[in-house]
Amino acid sequence: MESTPEALVMEATALQPALTTWFTRTVQAEQLSHAFLFTGAAGRGQLIVAKWLAMRLLCVSLTETGMPDGHCQQCVRIAAGVHPDVIHVYPDGKRLKVDQIRALRAEFSKTAVEGHRKVVIIEAAETLTDSAANSLLKFIEEPLGDQTIILIAENRVQILPTLLSRTQVLDFLPLSVNQLIHELTIAGIKPALVPLMLQLTDSPRQAVEWAADGWLSNLVVAVSELVTAQLQHDPAAFTLIQTTVLPVAKAGSQPEVVLAVLVTAWRDLLLKRYAALPQGSSFGVLDEWVQLGQARSNMELIRLVELALQTKQRLQLNMNLQTILEALVLEQQLLMVGK
Repeated sequence: MESTPEALVMEATALQPALTTWFTRTVQAEQLSHAFLFTGAAGRGQLIVAKWLAMRLLCVSLTETGMPDGHCQQCVRIAAGVHPDVIHVYPDGKRLKVDQIRALRAEFSKTAVEGHRKVVIIEAAETLTDSAANSLLKFIEEPLGDQTIILIAENRVQILPTLLSRTQVLDFLPLSVNQLIHELTIAGIKPALVPLMLQLTDSPRQAVEWAADGWLSNLVVAVSELVTAQLQHDPAAFTLIQTTVLPVAKAGSQPEVVLAVLVTAWRDLLLKRYAALPQGSSFGVLDEWVQLGQARSNMELIRLVELALQTKQRLQLNMNLQTILEALVLEQQLLMVGK
């Protein structure tokens, strides 16, 4: 989604204030590297900062503090994605292909159309095919004129070591809680889901995907029914896995999220006992759970959370979700009846 140039400048400096300050000083000192790798989980502002840097390099009306003004035609067209000297490359399908990099090399053999510098932003650099990565390597090793190359990847481990050695790697830190709440809010996440999202991810983009079509809301309802039934010692708790939880889980094809939501439910119950939920809870039945769990000792609740946490290990061992959930419910039920 396109942003206004003013909004883009504000968002970049809000999401990554330390990095934008560092870039400003580095550019002013004329010590900017020609190739960067921005790494970190999606949603930390990598693409926004990349566009901001392009604006900083090409803006013709910098502010007194050395920031792009967000008003000149250079800034306006970069924010809109139509500047001829700023090239944005992203996967053709699932991979970045060698033909895309060759076309990029051909484009960069030409001089800048309007200014003194060209900027290329390559998203999902971890999807480069081997041939594309090798072609890009030659491009980075032999830059033509004033060029700035920005690779964006979620995990540096997936990047060719020779590429890593020829780029300046910048790790994008997680957003602060306040920043993340703000990003989730402007992304349209329901307020009731925000506390849960804060536990599940630091990526607003991922949060939006999980919230699409009400999937996460439905999952919260399903997990709430399951936990309530367990705390009530309802024999139907075991059958709720097949009748209520799995149908929702299959709709999202995200077993790790299903287990994380279940872990969060038990965690919230434990923290509510200690009055230690600063951001609140997404489970509307939490007060009911507290009442149902009054007979449970603190150590018993801790053990119930531990059992839930073990589900992540079982998923890593390639156990299927149904088996993991059934084993968890049985173990927790046995614990609650003292066996």
